[in-house]
Amino acid sequence: MPTPQSSPSKTTQKVLSRKTWKRIAVSLRLLAVLQILSGVSMIVLAIVLQWPPGDALTLGLWIIGGFTIVAAVFGFIGSARVRCCLGLHAVLSVIAGLGHLGLVIYLFVDPAGAVQKLQDYAIDKGHAPRSSLEKAVSIGRWVLLGLLSLQAIAVIFALVVRRVLRRRAYEEFKDVEAPSQQDRRAQREADMQDLREKIATVAAANRAELMGAEDGNLAAVDPRTSAVAPQAGGAPAPLSRPISAWTSEQHAEPRPPNFKPSWTRSAAAAAAQTE
Repeated sequence: MPTPQSSPSKTTQKVLSRKTWKRIAVSLRLLAVLQILSGVSMIVLAIVLQWPPGDALTLGLWIIGGFTIVAAVFGFIGSARVRCCLGLHAVLSVIAGLGHLGLVIYLFVDPAGAVQKLQDYAIDKGHAPRSSLEKAVSIGRWVLLGLLSLQAIAVIFALVVRRVLRRRAYEEFKDVEAPSQQDRRAQREADMQDLREKIATVAAANRAELMGAEDGNLAAVDPRTSAVAPQAGGAPAPLSRPISAWTSEQHAEPRPPNFKPSWTRSAAAAAAQTE
């Protein structure tokens, strides 16, 4: 059976798909680099606002920056092995993005309260509060807003790629499974046809054997005339009993040796009356 050759259009589609996945991998790496820069920027902002960290704002920046860097590492792994770690990368990015969103909302809603907490923490620890905290908070909230937008783009892109890869894997599974299902169906039909032929052959052999046995027992009985076939040019002699009685005795149960059928008794009585 000749093997089907792939058409030029299918080959072109494969080449294009490989180029597409290379571009996707490059995009994932670029977004992972930007996520690392985002996490580092949050940590730098926390250091600028307060060092050593201890208040809620700076600790939150440290934690969210660390989560963002870890998510970026899994993004690098997903760019190298496209079907690996994209789900974990998306989950960590979503967690970091939610915390990031909370900090941005807090800094835009109550920037004066954030500055006051930073100053109070520095005074409690015996440090002089840093100058121009208002300016640092004002610039930092816009920086965090831009980094949040970048984080959202990275999460959406990772989820889209994961969804497309899952659909493509399912389509590839269907393309591989469909021929095997057709082969199994054809094999089952061929087996059923062989079984039917074997059953028909066995039934024909049994029928022929049964007919041969009946012919041997009836000894050249002509069923149309109910008479024995002529012997050496003579006329066919009538049967002493009908064929139905002859064939029924073949399938009857065994009887005692002195048993006489009713038709023989009636024939003997008729002969005695005639005499």
